Amino acid sequence: KRNAMTATDLQNYIGAHPYRSPTVFNFYYPDFSPSGEIAENQLVAPEFQILDDSIGIRTFQLMHTLVTKGMASPVGNGNNSQGTLDLSSLEAIATDAAALVQHLNLFVCNNGLTEDEQSAIIAAVEALPANDVEERAQRALVLLSIAPSFNTLQ
Repeated sequence: KRNAMTATDLQNYIGAHPYRSPTVFNFYYPDFSPSGEIAENQLVAPEFQILDDSIGIRTFQLMHTLVTKGMASPVGNGNNSQGTLDLSSLEAIATDAAALVQHLNLFVCNNGLTEDEQSAIIAAVEALPANDVEERAQRALVLLSIAPSFNTLQ
């Protein structure tokens, strides 16, 4: 069973340690262009220097640990949890997956999730027993946190 997330764990998961950026441009070069369609169109996308498939997987792991285990105290060793999120308001509606996702979409994403993202989260929540409201609320929140629309400024 994983302990609460420490500040060091958080830095290692996202690969960005405060005050340790390699250049004055922070963790990426402003003219970075990943190979493929972006480079072929002579465009730049510096965010892809630090956001890749590996970071996507680590972000899921990070969010799952933060939602289910909480954040450890800054001076703790991971066994000294500050507690997990209070999900009681989500658990109250978690038996209805669509209502849960609609609630999160409104209050966390300002109705920014696409229909496909909502459907995927609803299906994942409905795969759990209806009476397991804590797990359903946690799953919805974790999946919402890694949805492209949640992670993209438009």
